[in-house]
Amino acid sequence: MGFKDSYSKTPKPEHTSEYHKNTMKAIRAAINRHLSDIGRNIDIVNDKAFKTANKSLTGLMKHRMVTGTSRPTTHKEIIHKSDLQKISAYLESAYSSPVNLRLAMWYIIAIHFVSRGLEFHHQLRVDSFDFKVDEEGSIYACLKHETKQKNYQGGIHKLEALNDKRMYETGNETCPVKMLTFFLSKTDPNASHLFNKCVKDAISYPKDCNIWYTADPMKKRSYVNFLPDICKAAGCKRYTAHCLRATAIQAMNDAGFEARHIMYFSGHRNEASIRSYNRELSSTPQKSASATLSTITTASVKINDPSEDSCVISGQQSQNLQIVPYNSENSNLPVKNELNCSTMSDSSIKSGVLNNSRFENCSITIEYNLD
Repeated sequence: MGFKDSYSKTPKPEHTSEYHKNTMKAIRAAINRHLSDIGRNIDIVNDKAFKTANKSLTGLMKHRMVTGTSRPTTHKEIIHKSDLQKISAYLESAYSSPVNLRLAMWYIIAIHFVSRGLEFHHQLRVDSFDFKVDEEGSIYACLKHETKQKNYQGGIHKLEALNDKRMYETGNETCPVKMLTFFLSKTDPNASHLFNKCVKDAISYPKDCNIWYTADPMKKRSYVNFLPDICKAAGCKRYTAHCLRATAIQAMNDAGFEARHIMYFSGHRNEASIRSYNRELSSTPQKSASATLSTITTASVKINDPSEDSCVISGQQSQNLQIVPYNSENSNLPVKNELNCSTMSDSSIKSGVLNNSRFENCSITIEYNLD
């Protein structure tokens, strides 16, 4: 058995006869949603009448964890940096082919609006985007209307979907605003949807056709193959559309964005939902953390001794530390004091930058302005 084979994703025999914990929770949620849809005022998740049943489900999950039969949740894969580079190189050919342009436009919109997949793109129209200029003069595109999403289904009792997400110009060849403008210029003026079927002649002779896309919209199921088609053309590993969403969220998390800002783009309502995307570290911090922990096993770790960091200045030379008073002659100059000492301390120093400090064989220079 090879190294890779030992880490195969094929489930163990004892796992194949057991439902995954997420499957059981999904079944419970589906039943609960069905009861709500048919008008039954029953909540099998939170009602006290089902407290015992829910405890039994919790007990079963705990038992599986103790016996080692509980399987971890497999999250959507993050697109590797090297594969992102291959896809980026492929997108540079978007302006020369209607097929490539349509795939590139779908890819860019999916990233910038952190979409969930099929339903979002199918709702987009040729007039869905507004082109605006912000207070700093930068051009961006934003949606004119709300879109139905998993967490925003509409209705008088539902929260409004956030539709002020902006897609800014970048100035390079794959600038999203530039590409969207070009994409719209190649679409039939009578088209209603944003993503439509290609003109047959344009596929073979793109330079000879002013219109690349017909007014016939694509089927919703067609979007399933968009990212796999991009991966195949770019020569990288095959990913799914949801991997793209997970990659976008992970990128914002790695860049240091606050959870509330990530939630704004992703559409999540609470931070707990975001954690399912951000619970895995990328390779760089993983390697850094592993290298740090390895210093413990090799005894090469350098841990600061608190007794060395917390001590008081000692010695009779402390009286040489004097503060030059402020006056009109030196008002424009920083006050500068110098102190040379071997070892000094003074128990009377109880606060300030010199408190709990020790200096040996050093020269101290203090500069400050009093204005």
